[in-house]
Amino acid sequence: MNITVLSALLYLCTCVLASAQQVDAKLLRTKYDANLTALEAQDVTNNAALLANYKIELQTIKDRAQQAGDLDRTIIVLAEIARFQAEKSIAVDARIPEIKVLATAFQSRKKSLDAAKAKSIELLTTQYDNALAVIQRKLVQAGKLDEATAVQVERYAFASTTAVMDVKAAFIPYRKESDQVTNGFAQADVPTVVSVQESRLKRGVGSESKTNDSVDAILALPDVDRPIASKLRFTQFDPVKLGGGCFYASITSINSSQMQTVRDKLTADIRILCRDKDMTFRVICRTALKFNITTKGRQEQMFGIVPNSKYVMDLNGGKVDPFDAYIIVRYLDAPIFEQRLRKSASAPDNWWKDDVLVYSK
Repeated sequence: MNITVLSALLYLCTCVLASAQQVDAKLLRTKYDANLTALEAQDVTNNAALLANYKIELQTIKDRAQQAGDLDRTIIVLAEIARFQAEKSIAVDARIPEIKVLATAFQSRKKSLDAAKAKSIELLTTQYDNALAVIQRKLVQAGKLDEATAVQVERYAFASTTAVMDVKAAFIPYRKESDQVTNGFAQADVPTVVSVQESRLKRGVGSESKTNDSVDAILALPDVDRPIASKLRFTQFDPVKLGGGCFYASITSINSSQMQTVRDKLTADIRILCRDKDMTFRVICRTALKFNITTKGRQEQMFGIVPNSKYVMDLNGGKVDPFDAYIIVRYLDAPIFEQRLRKSASAPDNWWKDDVLVYSK
């Protein structure tokens, strides 16, 4: 990141330290827009320099071929120079090794520039929201609730704009795998989110599962719901909760959204795979189980599956532990979390999708 952008971010941090009464949220937005424009302009300059250098390197390859008296290679390089001048793009399907190596190297540089741009914009966006959050808190502490509410409205409106959602989505390819399970706009969330962080369902004991499918699903949600759904996580799916003789399933929700409560939005579908002594598989299915989030941070969610745990044991060869279990959580109609409890080679393929195995609903 260049010095200009760093200075801009330091300016935002300085504003955060000022008194809430003296800091104008509109000024912060103006600064954000100006800094975003500067980042976009810097990206244009960087890419123009990259393309100019590529053309210079092509010319060098052409000069070497021409000096060697190699007619065929000279013609090929001249054709690539003409194509490049017309299309202003770097291609790796060149017909001579020198151009292919050059194009591959420059495409790698282009990817690095794109990653730097995405990370810089994402950081700037996070800084802006953090600055507004501090202003909002200080206004509440000063008893200026109307002003604090106005700042909160700006944060909600900003987080749900198409431009901000595009920024988040653009950052997805450049995020480390370990970072993708993190949600929260202040932590650079992108709707990767808690989703149904791959194009296919991951398998593994107790592992969370996210996929890019939920990116589209969350983007399709109403503006007011997108920033909320993108900041909900779920973990610790456990279908072996016993209490009062009943059989329960539980999952832990992690709410890092700006909302204290999330009501009438969330449902869960749970399937329990049982195998009796005759090796017959049956599935207990519970769908559209409604639940609410009533606090920030972690909260255990409990779901009643059957009123008597002996019912499960009878279907599961006398064992309380089910053979396998599966859950999918939806925010409205958007799948935001999906998990299979364990992977077993002896379980039917895609058993959680097979309605023929359903024994009880």
